Amino acid sequence: MNCTLANFQDAYALVGDPVSVITGANVDRALDLQMPGQINLRWVRHYDSAQCRSRYSLGWGHTHEYDRRLIFDTDGVRYVGPLGSVVGFSPPTTDGQKVTAILDAYPDWEIPSHVRTIIPTADRQKATVKVRISFDKLDPRILPDMGIKVTFLGDAPKPTDTKAARAAALVPQSAIHDDGGKKIVFLVKDDKLERRAVTLGENRGSDTEIMAGLSVGDIVVVSGPADLRDGQNVAVKK
Repeated sequence: MNCTLANFQDAYALVGDPVSVITGANVDRALDLQMPGQINLRWVRHYDSAQCRSRYSLGWGHTHEYDRRLIFDTDGVRYVGPLGSVVGFSPPTTDGQKVTAILDAYPDWEIPSHVRTIIPTADRQKATVKVRISFDKLDPRILPDMGIKVTFLGDAPKPTDTKAARAAALVPQSAIHDDGGKKIVFLVKDDKLERRAVTLGENRGSDTEIMAGLSVGDIVVVSGPADLRDGQNVAVKK
């Protein structure tokens, strides 16, 4: 078992002590153990005093390197790293989605294609998700290592229903927040806040119709401070 700290780079801007010169928070990142081999397991602990009010895998403000996840919702995909760092992505494509491919060597030739699979990992540095496509029909002009540009096509619009859509819920306007032009609400789940994108309908006095994004049994935060955030711990007063 090798526990060396060689080549271990700290992601924070530290100058001689464990305090970030950017945020002023006391931060720590420690390599506890490393097991070389095909997997090369590295157990790294993270601490950030700015997150001391958030409970993570190892306690308040403490977590580990493998505390990472992807969250899929109507707002797209969010990559959540250790200590709650978030990178947002636009809504992903779907398997079988239509794609138009154009080879650099044949700029006027649009090749019908489709999405074959989506790689369920995200590149945090580039803010990208890998997608594999397949050509609907092979052609001898298509050769290995050719440069290509692809355009993901949306679904054809469905015929509109003559009946007016029913609102899924009616919530106070104070419960609705604007996040970069998108309307969201915060739900309470397991004593934590969950950010949820919603589609709005018409206003009814001081309330607003929610057409999509909420389900029966969801607990919506109708009032609170302006700095609510996803994953924040809350206590429900009864």
